[in-house]
Amino acid sequence: MAQAAVQTQEAPGGRLNPAPIYRAPMMAFLYIETTGAAVGVALQAVDVLDEVGRTKHVRARGNTPVAGLTLDTPSMRRHLAEAKSLAETAKVLLLHESERLMSDMARLTAAGEKMSREEIAEYGLNEARVIQLCVEAVDHCFIAAGTSAMVTGHPMERCFRDMHVMSTHRALQIDLATENWATAHYGLPAPQGTRSG
Repeated sequence: MAQAAVQTQEAPGGRLNPAPIYRAPMMAFLYIETTGAAVGVALQAVDVLDEVGRTKHVRARGNTPVAGLTLDTPSMRRHLAEAKSLAETAKVLLLHESERLMSDMARLTAAGEKMSREEIAEYGLNEARVIQLCVEAVDHCFIAAGTSAMVTGHPMERCFRDMHVMSTHRALQIDLATENWATAHYGLPAPQGTRSG
């Protein structure tokens, strides 16, 4: 009963608390809430790779036991820079969408209106993009960290696993999010298996 009320933008908390966020559609709020964790994982992966670069030695060929640190490798530095850029871009988009949700809800609440299916789907579309950026960031880090990062318990292994599990959630898959938004935009029926409220 309470979940249905939230989905129809009639949450019981909205009657008790005047803050506009209590009138936000469940999915618009959940898209943003979930992707916050993804951005955290992507930023953590960047930090882990940075530490790997500073501490992990590169194995050399022949009789030389160590050829230098991983940070001496141009490809590792490129992966680190790519990952940082992707993770920071995801963070900027997440924060923008969070602020936009608060602004939209303040406007809609003041006007006594509800968010449209297309508006809700746009939040899903943008947060699916956040997830995609985070996956790319973590993948760059995972590749550059080397095979030792695949060992269970390594911080990079945890980042990789957590990020890829998050990316499999149906509501955050870019293909489904694009179709969900596009059908809402054109007033077509929602794709099977998606939620619009």
